[in-house]
Amino acid sequence: MTERYLLAPGVEFWLPSGLTYENVSEFDVAFARHLQHDIYVARPVTIAPIELGKLGLADVHSGPGYLVVCDGKAIKEHIPPWIEAKDELEEYANPANYTSISGEILLVARFGAGTWGHWLGELLPKIVMVERAFPGRFRFAVPINFKASERPTFLQSISAYNIGEDRLVFLYSGKVYRFLECWGVSPVWSDHIMHPYAAENMRCHLTEEPARRSANRKIALVRPDSDARVLENWPEIASVLAQEGFEFENIASLSFLEQVQVFREARVLFSVLGSGLSGLIYSPIGVQVCSVAPSLFGDRFFYAMVLDRRGFYGDVRGPVCTPLAQIPHRSPFRVNANRVSDALGALESRKVKAWMPV
Repeated sequence: MTERYLLAPGVEFWLPSGLTYENVSEFDVAFARHLQHDIYVARPVTIAPIELGKLGLADVHSGPGYLVVCDGKAIKEHIPPWIEAKDELEEYANPANYTSISGEILLVARFGAGTWGHWLGELLPKIVMVERAFPGRFRFAVPINFKASERPTFLQSISAYNIGEDRLVFLYSGKVYRFLECWGVSPVWSDHIMHPYAAENMRCHLTEEPARRSANRKIALVRPDSDARVLENWPEIASVLAQEGFEFENIASLSFLEQVQVFREARVLFSVLGSGLSGLIYSPIGVQVCSVAPSLFGDRFFYAMVLDRRGFYGDVRGPVCTPLAQIPHRSPFRVNANRVSDALGALESRKVKAWMPV
């Protein structure tokens, strides 16, 4: 890199456990042991600095992987997981046909960019931090499907930080783009947690601030049209939640700022484990989260988001109903209503804990 700027220094601190309840051992004792000893345990964390760097001339192979080749070498963070062999990368090094784009462009598009969790939790923070450090300087390269009418929250999330479409470079899938002045940002996640400076930037620099009201609601996030991890006994669980005083929000039907508002107001959240929980970035300190998921689903992304807000977590699992052969953890499932009640009770009994510096 010919130019490099520090956006956030590295930090170290002690990360307490936020777990209040889990029932994974009902289904898989070995998996439960792994979660308890490797994921949900209190531990010291060492978070790498976040840097903005100039890559110079770079070729971007657009969608679905957004492989980036610079000086004949692939950029590590932009190598899709399905491209492993070194000889597979050689065919991308010298494209015969490409579209040249001049000006200072920050490459944001990456494999997974179209998934709300990856976008809100990993990629949008890069835009926010760069814009904060260098207002108006860069344009940002994002997937063309962000303009799809059925996905309005992607563009809304960018405009919420005062960046209009005129500052965006839309990449069409299947094309090769040659950026003459390409820039990149190092990962905002390291040691399995989001850099707290990046998360705080997301909370503090919204252009249009939603109305601030008391953060004391109990909210259950509804997923009526989901194609993954369908909770088959939802009516039974919804009845339990209603008795516990929960309100129901279809988060997918809300605008981006309305979603931010929901998370800001929630003292307790219930959700199927997945991208719907990405708005935890905006939650109040001490938020209590009860998630439900298939027993075999291994995830630490959203638990880390809970920890970022010094919150508490109840992890309720249930058996898969009809296994999906290709992606088992997306299978429909059921959970025991009594386990949900137990998790909610455990959450209510906890108090806010503070991080301790190393």
